[in-house]
Amino acid sequence: MPSEHYRTVIIDNDRYAKKDNDFGTQRIFLVTDHWVQIEDLNDEDALDLINQLPPLDILIDTDGVGVCHRLPLFYALNAHRKASWGRLPIPNENVYLICAKSNEASFGAYYPNSPKIELPRLGNHTRFPDIPIQPARSGENRRLACLTPIHCIDELNWFLFAEVLKTNATTTLTLNLGNLSHEARDYVTQLFVRQGLDNKRLIFINAISEEDICHAWNQADIGLAPIGDSSQLALTACLWMGRPYIAFTSDAPWSAYPGNLLESVGLSRLVATSLEDYLDRAAELTSSYPLTGLRAAMIFSQPTPCELATTFDAAIQNISLENSV
Repeated sequence: MPSEHYRTVIIDNDRYAKKDNDFGTQRIFLVTDHWVQIEDLNDEDALDLINQLPPLDILIDTDGVGVCHRLPLFYALNAHRKASWGRLPIPNENVYLICAKSNEASFGAYYPNSPKIELPRLGNHTRFPDIPIQPARSGENRRLACLTPIHCIDELNWFLFAEVLKTNATTTLTLNLGNLSHEARDYVTQLFVRQGLDNKRLIFINAISEEDICHAWNQADIGLAPIGDSSQLALTACLWMGRPYIAFTSDAPWSAYPGNLLESVGLSRLVATSLEDYLDRAAELTSSYPLTGLRAAMIFSQPTPCELATTFDAAIQNISLENSV
């Protein structure tokens, strides 16, 4: 975004980011005009701090209903226009929804009256660490994995994963504790034991960074996306590391990404429409030869950073013109 057109303010609410070692964060820090830390402030104090800055023309929320969301603060802040990455729980005609071309129909159905900023294709460009892909196993002893952090997964999904394990007695399942400890591991383990599964078939890891998650996918063969999953990091990293995954179809904009991502790389056959369909596709993928070329397909399917920036810049310019009318 050209500096001659924009004065930028970053309102940082991410207490878990490794800011000192994150190359992307350092680049943003160098080109932004103001960087405001609010992760340790309540909404009232954060509001007072931000209001000391020059007035905001366009406020963009990038967290939506994420783990650390600050939606009350987002709605309370004064700005001529507001935009969100499309995961707000309540439609708001005063908020622009930033959506991907591939998800246009879902946004139109759920938010018919909300203005939109439409980005090309999947609406993002992801580049993970250039970690070599290790060959996946074939035949028996396939390693399944769900690297979406377990705090994002409900009991229905644990039942689903247990049913997947029951279809093949030689498979194992790797689960990501994220920031959680052995107490969470023991709780999840008991859920599977109650379904009649040996706890030795479960492997628990603590993967938080992009690099951790990429290395973890190298130790797996097939990914399992939970129902209603919106974790872009884990699933995009799965394809980046050359591993396919099974996902549920969804017409809701906040949970359509897993299926849209598979469709973008030509794997629509791995998008299930029911529990039985999910189990069938998992069994078929477990017994088939490992897929190849997924990283190249993912790179090819993405818009370039220049394409995204040009589209977004044009949309912001249009919003600015609306403000001046």
